[in-house]
Amino acid sequence: MTAILHPVAGKKKSLMLCEALAEGGATGHIFYGVDASNYEHWCEVRKSGQPYLYIDNAYFDKCRDVYFRVTRNALQETRWLDSDCARFDALGIPIEPRYERKQGYTLHVLQSERFMRFTMDGEDCTFVGRRKNLKTRVWGQNKPEQVKTFARDLYRSALVVTHSSAAAIGAVLAGVPVETSKYSAAHWFSGKPVTDPIWNNRRRWAGSLADRQFTIEELRSGYAWSILNG
Repeated sequence: MTAILHPVAGKKKSLMLCEALAEGGATGHIFYGVDASNYEHWCEVRKSGQPYLYIDNAYFDKCRDVYFRVTRNALQETRWLDSDCARFDALGIPIEPRYERKQGYTLHVLQSERFMRFTMDGEDCTFVGRRKNLKTRVWGQNKPEQVKTFARDLYRSALVVTHSSAAAIGAVLAGVPVETSKYSAAHWFSGKPVTDPIWNNRRRWAGSLADRQFTIEELRSGYAWSILNG
């Protein structure tokens, strides 16, 4: 099977990343983002069970626009794979002590409307339910500013609730409990108190994710495809 590209129309970055992965030898349908321009193909591919590769931003905000995650037949890597953690350690991202705050707000991080409408095909995202002391963060385009204010909000939070935002990964590394959908790479920690033994293995989990995000050069060289197809 050859590579079949489905970039978002008019988005140079989407086309460039799809082409880079194909140049590296990847096969199957390749997407970076979904909107009205490629929504029909997205639905057809997933419904038919054809293999696809989904490219998106890095799992970790610190290396956004340097690394890009790539997942086979999924939006995020929801498996827990073996890792020597070398790539994660090289990022210099700290793993903070676990916090069990009895006080503090529930931080609800919304996904973009486009993501929920097209990529998730309109899936209901109301699992946040009714909660006391709820603070909602609305998705925005200014990512550097969002990262800065998220760190501030996270410090005051007792719980982070989100569908599949990278905010959940940041919360887990910061030691803050999370609730996510099954599509989130952080679903392993969802609903589990910080006293659960799984929280002792955050470095191994983060290492697994770091192994599956790649630079543009790694997409083009075939390194990414060798990992994904290994």
